[in-house]
Amino acid sequence: MARWTVTPFNPDRRIMRPGEPRWAEFFTRLEGPEGCNFHEREGDGKVVWACDHTHRRAAAILATMPEVDVLASLNLFALLHGCKCDCEILLNLGPDA
Repeated sequence: MARWTVTPFNPDRRIMRPGEPRWAEFFTRLEGPEGCNFHEREGDGKVVWACDHTHRRAAAILATMPEVDVLASLNLFALLHGCKCDCEILLNLGPDA
């Protein structure tokens, strides 16, 4: 049987979202090689990226930001913005959302 752990809200940790001081850094890292790696493919110039339809890359990046509440941030992306995976964070929210 699975056990669930509830993490109490921590007011000292921030929820990552557009407008947060480190949003541009998070977005750039998720967009780049550390994340979905958006780039133009050689030959045809088509924009391609890598996404495994999870929040794995976003979670890993957020985990390097000690002031950020990773789980609360991922829940916000999914519940309020409809972002079901890493690339949808980028496509739905944009760098200046």
